[in-house]
Amino acid sequence: MLKQLTAALAASIMMACALPALGEGVMLGVQVKNTPAPTAVPTATPFELVHVTQEEIAQSGLGERILWRGMEGEDVALMQRRLCELGYYLGEIDGVFGLGTRSAVYAFQRAHKMEKVDGKVGPATIRAMFSDDVIVKPTPTPTPTPTPVPTPTPSPTPIPTPAPTPTPDVSGAPFALEQMEVYVDDLPFELFVGRADDGALLYPLCGVMGHMGYECQYAQGSWQLTGIGGGSQIALMTDGSDGLCAGAMGAVDGVIFLADDLARVYVYGGEAYVTDALLEKMDVSCLVVGGVPVIHR
Repeated sequence: MLKQLTAALAASIMMACALPALGEGVMLGVQVKNTPAPTAVPTATPFELVHVTQEEIAQSGLGERILWRGMEGEDVALMQRRLCELGYYLGEIDGVFGLGTRSAVYAFQRAHKMEKVDGKVGPATIRAMFSDDVIVKPTPTPTPTPTPVPTPTPSPTPIPTPAPTPTPDVSGAPFALEQMEVYVDDLPFELFVGRADDGALLYPLCGVMGHMGYECQYAQGSWQLTGIGGGSQIALMTDGSDGLCAGAMGAVDGVIFLADDLARVYVYGGEAYVTDALLEKMDVSCLVVGGVPVIHR
């Protein structure tokens, strides 16, 4: 299905097969037949393909510089538009390279198994965006409920009941805890989320990163997280006490950081609850959309 969808996309927009290196002065883009350039970059939704002309690419300057977080411009807007067409970017096409845009670039680079998955948009990433074999991110569809099939009556042999997954004692927590729906990499999960005295949300570290493909280990106030399949290494260390841990320290791929007034760490029941500012230190973006936390790496 994915190959068929990709072939249909390639046929509809007749995109160019190759992208020149930066600085060669060659126009990037796709060939379309007698399509005038729009006066403004339209907002697209996934799978509503908007044809990109060479004139638009030349006017935006896409490909003349490497794009990364914090940059602004017409080239950023056109790049957002292309990622939106392909289903990786769901935010506003505003020409500002923010956390949501970086998360979309990460997802695109991972899907295409690029040599560098760094959230930066250079020649290789742009070439992949406009290639014939570009991978379109499918829209998740609900799994139909299977029709129950009658099964034979089980034998009287007793079957052991697995122990239930432990949940935190909300009433005994040193800070407010509540169960909340949280989207992690576009999938919804029910997680226990804390709330600090100033109202800031506190996200469960292992609960969030576990859904991002990390193995989590805990021992005496120290959390070790390893990406499955040889991914990045994350560590977080506290004094082991419950509640706010002012002296927490962490490391991401060997780069050490310290908790501060914004990047705070709270501990309860063997889980570390962290603010969105500390998640950002771990290269994880967190936004609240309509009261629902949306987390991406």
